Amino acid sequence: MYIDDVALAIRGCKELRNLQLAKVLYVLSAFGVQISMGKGERGKRVTWIGTTFELQPNEVILGTPRKLVMENQETLAAWTGKGMIATKELRSFLGKLAWVSGIVPRLRWTVATLYAVLTKALKEEASEEERVRKRPHDQRSKIGLVAVKRLGNNTTMAQSRI
Repeated sequence: MYIDDVALAIRGCKELRNLQLAKVLYVLSAFGVQISMGKGERGKRVTWIGTTFELQPNEVILGTPRKLVMENQETLAAWTGKGMIATKELRSFLGKLAWVSGIVPRLRWTVATLYAVLTKALKEEASEEERVRKRPHDQRSKIGLVAVKRLGNNTTMAQSRI
């Protein structure tokens, strides 16, 4: 038997919730399932597999963990004064933002726009010689780099919406 990151919602008064949780833990223990109590989280708002779940009387509200939101905002703020960023850094940021957009669909347009910028930069990387020929005054290699100005107002928009 393998159980990973079980989510459990129990309703009722505190005594009843404690009793129900104890029953579940005892049964799992009886079957020999190893339980990491340190990873456990209990409350009306919990984080589970990268998503926050907040229990309301008649609904469950999904959200993103504050830590992930702060990381994305810090990344965007760090890019503000830069001329170029690494393609790898943009790809990593887009992976995190894509995760967030799965929870907050309103961000999907931003992810799609930034992926278009990344795709175009990767295509231009393939024709680096042509870029150097068109701009003889700038012979520096741009392989593995994306110009921050290409992201345009999308970084500002994404920062305000996260």
